[in-house]
Amino acid sequence: MLLIDQEDLEARGIDCQGVTQFIFLDKCFQKGPTFANNERENAIASCRKILDEGSMSLIVNYQSHFTLWVETHTPIAPHTAVQAEESQMGDVSDSDPSDPSEKSDQAEPNWNYKQIITKLNEPVDMRAVMAKLNEPISLKSIFAKTKNSSS
Repeated sequence: MLLIDQEDLEARGIDCQGVTQFIFLDKCFQKGPTFANNERENAIASCRKILDEGSMSLIVNYQSHFTLWVETHTPIAPHTAVQAEESQMGDVSDSDPSDPSEKSDQAEPNWNYKQIITKLNEPVDMRAVMAKLNEPISLKSIFAKTKNSSS
């Protein structure tokens, strides 16, 4: 059982407000009951009961309430979960994937969550970054790229 603050989840790239499911620690969690701040013990008791039944659960501490999230083994429905992968890769589509007549123009990313985290944790060569920042920018080259890409 975990009791985790909303801010800690957001720091990990997981937005758990306004969604019914999200992925945390490579597990899919579905929204459960909500408890007022003065019902913390009830939230913990409910979480323990779910654990005793064999499912993983966690409690997210929001500013005004607690919400119980229960591990589910069903796939995540589109637009119900915010994943770190989507926020990092920008792979949010407005099309309905259940409609076979609509095909997404965007290719599926080959990256999984662990690869993204590994990449984000790689050391950065600040000298190389600063060297690029100090290079002069030629407006001519910028407009040439724009002109060529629009043709």
